[in-house]
Amino acid sequence: MRSQSNTGWPIPVILNDTFLLAFQRRAHHYIPNPPAENAVLDWLALMQHHGVPTRLMDWTFSPYVALYFALEHSLPDVACAVWAVDSDWVFAEATKILSQHDATFPDVPDIKAFHQYLNKTLSQENPSVVVTANPVMMNERVAAQQGFFLCDLGKTRRFDISLLEMIVSSKPYLPVVWKAVVSPDERIRFFRELGRMNISGESLFRGLDGFARSIRVGLRTDVDSLYEMVGWKIRKAQ
Repeated sequence: MRSQSNTGWPIPVILNDTFLLAFQRRAHHYIPNPPAENAVLDWLALMQHHGVPTRLMDWTFSPYVALYFALEHSLPDVACAVWAVDSDWVFAEATKILSQHDATFPDVPDIKAFHQYLNKTLSQENPSVVVTANPVMMNERVAAQQGFFLCDLGKTRRFDISLLEMIVSSKPYLPVVWKAVVSPDERIRFFRELGRMNISGESLFRGLDGFARSIRVGLRTDVDSLYEMVGWKIRKAQ
């Protein structure tokens, strides 16, 4: 599932390979065990979760985590949305397309074989196809957020267009994409319920930064709740 602070479809950023090289050359100054040089997918996952623009798009297997991220940057008077994609269908359809396109595609594309294939082909010319891209060595944030990635291997790297082309071409019997719009009226209540479930910045971003993030979001929620209460009293008085 994927969160969105408004109801529009999320679009990832194109990664310039220069960013990857620059990150690889200096990451060892900040982390003790960086990925192997040829583990491109692991590098991209690490970059993604530290704020570098990549061709990956963050998703999560948890609808509650997706809801948290949708609400975290939402506005009090604007609806937000949670998107859901059938990842099993994406994997199966991508496997069919890539096996027809590339003779070197593994005959039995388990997660490890698929991972190795992506490491070799991420920088090559590929058909416009969206793939599930899960690093073998998950970093702490991916694990805490129950995360995985989707990636468009095509030249344009427009996730929305490539996924639409896959859907139109395969004509799946059941829907493979859903959108759940969250009303602003439910925003504060959902935040409170997620907090009771221990889904917060502190649990999703381990360390002092996550703790500070929780304080900021909690303060903002309290302020928005107060404004909501004051507005309700004014409307009732009228």
